[in-house]
Amino acid sequence: MKTPTANVLSRLLWLGDTTNQVQGSGTLVSNDGAEYLVTALHVFDSCRGNPSVRYREEWHPLQWKVVAKDESLDVIVLQSAQLPADLGDRLPVLYGIPQGAIHAQIGYSLGFPGIIDSNNQLKTDHVMEIDGRPIPIAALLVVNLSAEPKVQYSASYINKGFSGGAIVYHVAEQNMWTIAGIIMHFPVLPSPVYDKQGEKTVNVATEHTGLVGYVPMSAVLQMIKDAEGE
Repeated sequence: MKTPTANVLSRLLWLGDTTNQVQGSGTLVSNDGAEYLVTALHVFDSCRGNPSVRYREEWHPLQWKVVAKDESLDVIVLQSAQLPADLGDRLPVLYGIPQGAIHAQIGYSLGFPGIIDSNNQLKTDHVMEIDGRPIPIAALLVVNLSAEPKVQYSASYINKGFSGGAIVYHVAEQNMWTIAGIIMHFPVLPSPVYDKQGEKTVNVATEHTGLVGYVPMSAVLQMIKDAEGE
């Protein structure tokens, strides 16, 4: 099967707050020649409304303009005149279900998962950087290609930090990659914790459901069009 190429991986940005603490991921999206950063609204809020971007082995605070946001979808679209031109090539976005795509095909979740250290801080040294650019981690995913709902779920195991990242898949007919949607969250289920005697304790653990919730690109692009008056 196809694996993501450099122009796909370079669309993912690692986002942090003004104190350089990692908060999540963001995805660069091009539409009609304009460049946008799409991320989860809760990542934006965690960054205190001013996400820094890590590149050239440092965190760089940028000034953002909010283009559109939807609290019900937990998604926000941003623009910045300070975005470095060398952050990545443009990744074409295909509308709807591209020709050649099949239901439940294999894709990838792309993002920057966090690892928490003994001081309860998210570490950064587990992410490889090439030419000063952090490289996102790719997790296998079974893509749901329904174009109708504004929130969709696909099968993948991801971690905290993937929010704002991208779900991508390869379209064989056109021999190209496309973005299926922007990752918002992964549902978890409460699970009781038992002691050595088999008695239920007051503690509760969480179990990953193996699902990832995302907003399809059709909804994101409609937000951009509505905001820009297209």
